[in-house]
Amino acid sequence: MALVAPPVPVDPGEMVGDAARPARQRPVERLLYAEPTTGRRSSGVGDNPFFVGQCRRVLARCGVVDPASIDEALALGAYRGLRRALFELEPEQIIAMVKRSGLRERGAQGFPVGLKWSLVAESPSEVRYVVANGEGGDPASGIDRLLLEGDPHGVIEGLVIAGFAVGASKGLAIIRSEHQAARVGFERAMAQASRRGFVGPTILGSSFEFSIEIHETAGASVGGEETALLNVLQGRRAVARPRPPFPSVSGLWQRPTLINSLETLANIPLIIAPTVGDKTDAAGTKIVNLSGTTKRPGLAEVALGTSIGEIIHTIGGGCRGDRRAMAAHIGGPAGATIGSDLFDTPFDYDPLRGLDLDLGSGGLVVLDESTCVVSFARYLVGLSARESCGTCPPCRIGTRVLLNLLDGVVSGRGNHSDLARIEKLCQHIRRTSMCELGRNAVNPLVSGLRYFRSEYEAHAQGLGCRAATCPTQSGADESA
Repeated sequence: MALVAPPVPVDPGEMVGDAARPARQRPVERLLYAEPTTGRRSSGVGDNPFFVGQCRRVLARCGVVDPASIDEALALGAYRGLRRALFELEPEQIIAMVKRSGLRERGAQGFPVGLKWSLVAESPSEVRYVVANGEGGDPASGIDRLLLEGDPHGVIEGLVIAGFAVGASKGLAIIRSEHQAARVGFERAMAQASRRGFVGPTILGSSFEFSIEIHETAGASVGGEETALLNVLQGRRAVARPRPPFPSVSGLWQRPTLINSLETLANIPLIIAPTVGDKTDAAGTKIVNLSGTTKRPGLAEVALGTSIGEIIHTIGGGCRGDRRAMAAHIGGPAGATIGSDLFDTPFDYDPLRGLDLDLGSGGLVVLDESTCVVSFARYLVGLSARESCGTCPPCRIGTRVLLNLLDGVVSGRGNHSDLARIEKLCQHIRRTSMCELGRNAVNPLVSGLRYFRSEYEAHAQGLGCRAATCPTQSGADESA
């Protein structure tokens, strides 16, 4: 979908029709969203079925304003939260507001954001850092790129407020090397924010100063792990550090360091200065990367607690070819796969944790009946094995052994004892790996054996593949 921002700030609900716009500001017809079933194109949110059921707050300005114009961002509320934080609130009050909101880290294990902020703020060091982690570990996420390309000022504002709250004077924004358009847009937004006094010395005439450096990373999945990211910033290999000490106590250059994802930081201004009439707190939404066999893939923002089935069928429109949605994989490559009987589960931290699942980066891959969950799990384990930093043997060696066992199962040359070996090895890797990448690399297998055990047993016993997609002999490509 392509939406064109108006030349002057107006309420997006009162935007003029396409015919009244100059030709250069009219939507490009070939870039508009086309409904897969009817081919009908739409130029607005209201008549686009993809937005039915969404709760767009963090993404409210994405696609509505010109990301290259700070004036349009300001017209829709940008930097209002920063102004309130600097002139109406104390740092302790800001942290208390974040705690009360219940906001949890958008990614990883969903750690309470307010608690992390308080640990950094209470450290005795006079030098502290804030890191905006745009090195998302999920290569298919796209959330970081969308935020930086569509609404960079939301991320900048959240980063500056975080620095003020924890007593830091320097921030570092991490951007993946392949997101060049995002970097260009973020640098432009940084220059605009600096000229307007939102970043730099004496911000908005106050005594607070805060500078932001942009760092580009190579894009390894392990680079999104907090301690590995700190090593990269210090010119070292992207390998995990043993913890404790945690970054909030001893992080960048052994100083207390606050590390938040870009999506987390973009939520902060909504807590400090909520939109008038908005009754949904900032803890209540999550950006979801909807992909797989869904009819309408894309990034959607939903209220936490929305059922998995509603996301798949209402927002995603179900599966292509009117096939049945058989399963859903949640949480990125190191996430877990569940069956359709669990689609009523709320898409939220605690309900999913009750099923031994994590939201992770917010990935939701829809699988229909033409997908083999065994080969899909093999693909995901292979991805994690390639992305291993190689520091600890359980991850470096264990995932490779898992791949060898899975090759035998997928090819029909395995046996029932292979499944027992796989389960035992998964438990060992989970228990002994140093970082989250290694501990979670086995999640697709653990969940698959729990919810789709009959399919694994059919493969191991040579009874064939339900989806008829697995090879009949060994030699599965590790790069698949």
